[in-house]
Amino acid sequence: MSRAARLVTFVLLILWLSASCSRNSITHVTILQTTDIHGTILPYDYIENRKMDVSLAHIASYVKKQRSETDAVVLLDGGDILQGQPLVYYHNFIDTVSPHIVPEALNWLKYDAETVGNHDIEAGHSVYDKVTREYDFPLLGANAVDIKSGKPYFTPYVILNKNN
Repeated sequence: MSRAARLVTFVLLILWLSASCSRNSITHVTILQTTDIHGTILPYDYIENRKMDVSLAHIASYVKKQRSETDAVVLLDGGDILQGQPLVYYHNFIDTVSPHIVPEALNWLKYDAETVGNHDIEAGHSVYDKVTREYDFPLLGANAVDIKSGKPYFTPYVILNKNN
C-alpha cells in the first residue's frame, strides 16, 4: 500500500471513529478504591484494644450510596489487606478451613478487582491461594509469574463492563 493510500485510510478511520462518538455515548464512571487496609475489616483495633474510626466496615454505607446513584461504580482494592490485625491472622494461620474473613468482606461489598500487595504475599502461598479461590473477583498481578510454567500467577488484567 502506498504512503498516500495509508494516509487516506488513516484519515477515513479517524473520521469514522469521531463520527461514532456522539455526546450521547458519554458514560460517567465512579471509581472507588481502597488500599493498605492491613486487616482492618472491623472498626476495632485488637492490638490496642480500642475502637477505630477507620475500617472496611466504615466504607460500606458510602459504597452503597454511590451504587444507589449509578450502576457505573467500579470498586477496587490496592492490596496489603492480609496482615495487620489478629482477626486476619486468625484466618491466615489458625482457622484455615472456614471461609476467610477477607473474601467474605470484599465479596459482600462486591469488589470488582484487587491487586496483590507485598504484605499479601508475605502471608504465603497457602493463604493467598485460598483467598484467591474464595474471591468472587480477580486478584490482579501482571508482574508475578509462575516459575514452573512461565505463565502469570495471578490474573494480569481485567476488563470491566459497567453500565454498558
